Amino acid sequence: MRLLERIRQFSAHHLVRKTAILQVGSISGTLVQALAGVLLARMLGPDSYGRFALAFSIAAVCSVFIGGSLTDAIAPSLSRAWAGRDRKDYLATVGFYLRFVAVCAVVTLGVIAMLPWITGHLYSDAGLGWLASVIIIASIISVSVFALVQLSLQVAGRFAWLSSLTFADVVTRYGASVAFVLAGFGVSGAVTGHLVGAAVILVVAATLYVRIERREPFLPMFRTFVRLAREAVWRPLLKPTLLVLADSNFALLYGALPVAMVGLYVRGAELAYFKLAFGYLMLAMTAMGPVSTVMNVHFPTIQTTEPKQLRRVFFRVTAAAVALSTAITIVILAVSPLVFRILYGRVYLPAIPYVYGFAIFGAFFGLGVGLGPMWRALNKVSTSILINSITLGLGIPLGLWLIHQWHLWGAVAMVTIWYTASHAASFVYLLRHLNGSDSIEAT
Repeated sequence: MRLLERIRQFSAHHLVRKTAILQVGSISGTLVQALAGVLLARMLGPDSYGRFALAFSIAAVCSVFIGGSLTDAIAPSLSRAWAGRDRKDYLATVGFYLRFVAVCAVVTLGVIAMLPWITGHLYSDAGLGWLASVIIIASIISVSVFALVQLSLQVAGRFAWLSSLTFADVVTRYGASVAFVLAGFGVSGAVTGHLVGAAVILVVAATLYVRIERREPFLPMFRTFVRLAREAVWRPLLKPTLLVLADSNFALLYGALPVAMVGLYVRGAELAYFKLAFGYLMLAMTAMGPVSTVMNVHFPTIQTTEPKQLRRVFFRVTAAAVALSTAITIVILAVSPLVFRILYGRVYLPAIPYVYGFAIFGAFFGLGVGLGPMWRALNKVSTSILINSITLGLGIPLGLWLIHQWHLWGAVAMVTIWYTASHAASFVYLLRHLNGSDSIEAT
């Protein structure tokens, strides 16, 4: 009975409820994304799917400053303004976000113009640059309004709407991608589907935001966005945003660089095997995303109301995340032969050994779930950047050597070393820092 009572108390906690609501949308979206991935892999075949994966990785590397991590950068400022009912500060933060996105979009469009030349020299395939450009434009569309609406829903506590919108985004983008491939447009259709889907979901997000603003007078009206961007001031938020953005984008680079680096040495079907094995683990780990999303708001709140409890909360969240990532890894490794045989087909069975190779990576993935939110809450992002800079500074040359020597197995080792070393170093540092209440209160 005591166990049942504890379970009831745990499930009734507001933080658990919020996370569970987000988990519904996240898990549903993950299933849709997985199904779309299976269909694309089957329809395109190993060689074309490998090219599709490489184009996506190149696009991700080139669009680091317009990714979803920008919302992570301003989430603490918006949540504090919302909690304090400081509308002036809230409007200033929204305006800064919109202005920052506009500037980054212009810079990124400049990168797009050079992509065919870059991919022509690195991969001897200028067409990869054009494919990646379409994906980058879709990212610009998504981050302009859709990401801001997601963040507004988060700080306003509308987690059911947030979960639904996140699910709709995945369904629309991946559904369009599959539809274009079914229509016979191949890899070009797969990337164009993401562009069309991003445009559709932009309209949906804007419509939803108009409904929210009518119920929440605290939020700025949609038609004032352009004015807020023009009136935005750089100085207060620029430096902390750049720091947080740089830190968050390391996570994106950790996910995108491996495929882009493998593509320098391996092409076609073998690249598809690595992408599927790595993507299979990463897709399963998206179930951890809502925990990190909730922590973006929860850690700053604990820091303000109960600073001496912050270390304990951080440790418990991380321990639970590691336990969850380990359990997820055990399950997905156990079912991987059946999944690949039934869903992807016999042609992709050579990817299974590489799935097993990612076991250590998957088990310790949870170690990093609370790191980003805690770095931001403590204003210690510069330390995280230093740790990740050292990791990639040493890890990229090491990874290129490993891939050159052992091809896909070298890439598996590279990914495991990158993630484990970075997360472990960050976790140990934060625990030591949080051990002293003076350092917490000082931040």
